[in-house]
Amino acid sequence: IRNVGLAVEPPKKSLWEAIFGEGSSFIDQMPSKVFEAFDKESYYKLTDLSKRADILNEATLSLTGITKSRAKIGNLIGAEAILYIGYQKPYTECSTENKIDAVAAGLKVAGFAASMATGKEVNTGNEPVSKPTGVR
Repeated sequence: IRNVGLAVEPPKKSLWEAIFGEGSSFIDQMPSKVFEAFDKESYYKLTDLSKRADILNEATLSLTGITKSRAKIGNLIGAEAILYIGYQKPYTECSTENKIDAVAAGLKVAGFAASMATGKEVNTGNEPVSKPTGVR
């Protein structure tokens, strides 16, 4: 069993309220849910650094604070490692991409072949051969 200090950065409400809605209780529960997820793994004995106000202040719980004082914190709580967890805005990408419409392409080819065979222009409609798939 490994002793690990766990520092979970409090989430920035402005970032997460845009996703979950203003006043969502999920935002306040995030740090404790992260701790619970790691605590279920029996390989680690976790020390929640946010509960150790006797040796830490709020500035220490930032990534810079943890990095600068990791040896001191590790010695004080007997931890072999310190795991720092922060939050980032979820990455999203919205775009459309064109895909060949097999039916429309087939009609165009058939119309072209019919035009060549008959010597007359065959109208296959104005359907585009390439169509957007939609937003993903």
